[in-house]
Amino acid sequence: MQAPMNHSSIQTERLWNGFQNEVIESQRCFKKAMKAMSEPGYLVTLAPLKTSVNISSATFSLALTLVDQDISVWVSPQLSSPTFIDNLRFYCGSRLTASPLEADFVFMQLSEWQQLDSFKRGTEEYPDRFPTLIIETDGLAEQGGIRLSGPGINGSRSVDIAGIQQQHIELLQRNQQHFPMGYDFMFTCGNQLMALPRTTQVSQLDVKDVSNEEASPCM
Repeated sequence: MQAPMNHSSIQTERLWNGFQNEVIESQRCFKKAMKAMSEPGYLVTLAPLKTSVNISSATFSLALTLVDQDISVWVSPQLSSPTFIDNLRFYCGSRLTASPLEADFVFMQLSEWQQLDSFKRGTEEYPDRFPTLIIETDGLAEQGGIRLSGPGINGSRSVDIAGIQQQHIELLQRNQQHFPMGYDFMFTCGNQLMALPRTTQVSQLDVKDVSNEEASPCM
């Protein structure tokens, strides 16, 4: 029987280069992540880090900044490479869970996201116990076919998230309807980040209202 991934040895040759100055760079990333959360749909650019092809620089930066040994993490099958797992364990000391029902942070691909019921739930008394979902996408843009409104947005804002489907829009709408309970979402692509907290109202724009600008591919 193989040892659980939390206890298997870390292969140092798989490790990426983390922050050069951990305190300063994590503070910078945290401030930008909070700006993204406070201004839903605003596209934040983080300092680039070199990673593997299926893990964006932004996702790794968020892990380095937000995850520590007291945080439980679930990584989806598409992202759960030995390399990413070793980097999470080495830099963050993450407690890796076998089920998303036990995780404080979830890392996954947009194409894998199909429901909300499979994630841990908080309560009205403890809404902070809902996990944050960090979702890899193929592109992000500040103009597109998704309309956002709510706290942190002056009127409304239109954005694009490459690969988003109608079912994802409906899941985001259902999530917001349960405020103050609900999940916070961070969408990543390359070294860019766009956040949709549980307060954000999401709707689909009519085709005639959509700008010609599309989400740019990840760099």
